[in-house]
Amino acid sequence: MASHKVTCLSLIEREYDAKMAPVGAWQLAKNFPGGATSEERHTRTYCSVFNRCHTERMRVTGKGIVAAVSRLITGTEELYPVDSCVCGASGNDKYTMLVMADDDILLLSDRRGAAAGLLAEVDGIELCDLSDVLAHLVVAGEKLDDVLNEFELAPENRPETGKTVRTPVAEVNTILLNAPELPVPALSLIFNAEYAEGMWEEFVDTHPVKPAGFAAYDALTQEDAAEEQ
Repeated sequence: MASHKVTCLSLIEREYDAKMAPVGAWQLAKNFPGGATSEERHTRTYCSVFNRCHTERMRVTGKGIVAAVSRLITGTEELYPVDSCVCGASGNDKYTMLVMADDDILLLSDRRGAAAGLLAEVDGIELCDLSDVLAHLVVAGEKLDDVLNEFELAPENRPETGKTVRTPVAEVNTILLNAPELPVPALSLIFNAEYAEGMWEEFVDTHPVKPAGFAAYDALTQEDAAEEQ
């Protein structure tokens, strides 16, 4: 029987006594000491950092790719400008399109392999899977602004809705975007996976941030989805 995959943060999560559990092909941190309910409550009141490195990060290049992906995930062929951030869905998969240049996007999905399936019938494009090259963290909670202040991340360097910002965080070049799937203020950080453990620990060591697992994340996103219905 094949072993489960692990992320670039699995080792350090185990050092923090994470309870690991299988999710599809992955072995992920379900929760840390104290339990998922405590983590969900802490996120609502203070702030938590979530490991999302098991998700997909696919670079897609090619003439007209912005309009093509826009059509597939939003139903309209919008020509979004550089540094736009567009959310949409196709089938059961949710996507976020980050427009890096006129013919260059970074496509995020919760499921590895989703982008290749989505773009199978689009001609003249190139796919480059960066899922193991780029790390993905989500920092979320009511005290998010206080945490970003600790990182000396000025308000003008924080993304507006529908936009991305490229700026150093803890001296690491990072793409920032809002994470609207959560019912509290939340920020996604995309950066070189070489710095994943260091970045994760920088947040964990910043008051009042605590590490949280996928059980709390899923509970929060499901509640947000229920409120939208």
